[in-house]
Amino acid sequence: MFSQFQQLDRAFTVCQDVKGFAAKELMVKLVGRKVLLRGKKETQSEDGKGFFCYKYEVFKWEWDLPEGVDPDGLTCFISSEGQLHIKAPRQALTPTLERNVPIQITLAGGAEAEALLGSEVGADGIAKA
Repeated sequence: MFSQFQQLDRAFTVCQDVKGFAAKELMVKLVGRKVLLRGKKETQSEDGKGFFCYKYEVFKWEWDLPEGVDPDGLTCFISSEGQLHIKAPRQALTPTLERNVPIQITLAGGAEAEALLGSEVGADGIAKA
């Protein structure tokens, strides 16, 4: 079994050789940010003389999704060559919402500042009590 992992432009791509396994014998599962691939199959053969041969094959692969990859966009398919492709796109950049940031004014000087805070300011810019 051969596995190939690529990270192109922060996207996630895995190509795993699963020749000899049917799709129903494979399971791809996403747990948190971990991608799990499991394969399991059992074959039975008879030699014609009453002897049976059982073959049981199991494999398990795990990959961590890198930061910046969208786990909700995870997809997989099997090619005609028996290659399982698992892909996830990079996350779209979240646009920054526009907002005004208020400017706070800090007055220096103890009692004088307190007097200005409690008074009205006239048209000439001078505080009135």
